[in-house]
This record gives sequence, C-alpha cells and structure tokens, in this order.
Amino acid sequence: MPTTASAPADTTLVIQNTGDRALAIADVLTERGLTLTAVHPSTPEPGYVTATVTRAEDAAGPLLLVGERHSAAGSGPAFSGDGPSARRLEQLLGAPPLAVAETVNLYEQAEAGLAPLRRAGELRETWPGRIVACGRTVARAFGLDEFLVWSGNVGAIPHPSGRCRYWNSPDYVLAAQLFLRPAVRP
Repeated sequence: MPTTASAPADTTLVIQNTGDRALAIADVLTERGLTLTAVHPSTPEPGYVTATVTRAEDAAGPLLLVGERHSAAGSGPAFSGDGPSARRLEQLLGAPPLAVAETVNLYEQAEAGLAPLRRAGELRETWPGRIVACGRTVARAFGLDEFLVWSGNVGAIPHPSGRCRYWNSPDYVLAAQLFLRPAVRP
C-alpha cells in the first residue's frame, strides 16, 4: 500500500552531504508533493545542510534563469556557451542550462533607471513557472534579500560565475543543487 507523505508547514531537515544520495532526497520529496523552500549550509558542523520542507506549490511550467547582463565580450542567450557561469549552472541543475530552462538578462547593454525593476515585476507576474534570479543585483530587482529561498515563484542563487566565493563550499553547492533541481522539469 503506497504511503503519502505529510509534513507540517516549515518542517526542517538536516541533510548530510553525501553527494548523489543527498540529491535523491529532493526527488523523493517532489514525488510526494513536497518541496524544499529554503536551503542553507549553515549547520554547526561542515558536511550538512539545513532545509525547510513545505507542501509544493503548483510550479508547473518552464524554469526561467535571469542573469544581470552580458559581459562586454558576451552575446547570444544568457548563460549560453561554455563559460564559467554556464558550467556552474549545469553542475547545479544537472543538465545544460539551455536544455532545461529559458534564459534572459534583466539589463540590456548600458541600461539604467527603473526599466530593469519593471521588467522583473512583469516577469514575476506573467512567467508561468519558477524564476531563478542569478546574482545579488538581479535578486534585489525581484525584491529578494536571501539566496536559496523561494518567495512565491521566484528564488535566487549567488551569481554562478567562477568569481563568486559561495561556490568554494561543497555544502553550499549541495544546498543550491537541492534548491534548484526540483524546479527542473523533465
């Protein structure tokens, strides 16, 4: 007889960083109608992450990765190619970003003022799936102050570039994988 998972609002799990076995936890929770709404590598000892589990909101629809802007040398879709940001996102998502998500940059070249804030508001209201703001500037445009926490259909991660120090921690990488992978639709 199949069992159904029931979890009160804001149940906390402490997950040991065991690589792929830890990632399987997110799959099991998703299958049972639960989701990780906040994931943090801030436990008393290294090798663990803390996750908040709640009932899954209906997040059917495509995943949208929102970057800040292209570098001076960049062109084409956001997070395309084989650059450090695309490689990091592939590690976090479990697949190349353009294979599992739509991508857009919040800023056009040399754009300033309120246009990016308006664009963030429009995306939040109209995008039919989950939105991941990549980097602090984009997260703030969406009204988010924390990484690895969902606020409605929008969540944020640190910038996926190789220069961001969050990614030096294996526990932070696991926390981001646990946060993002349930949002990826096959």
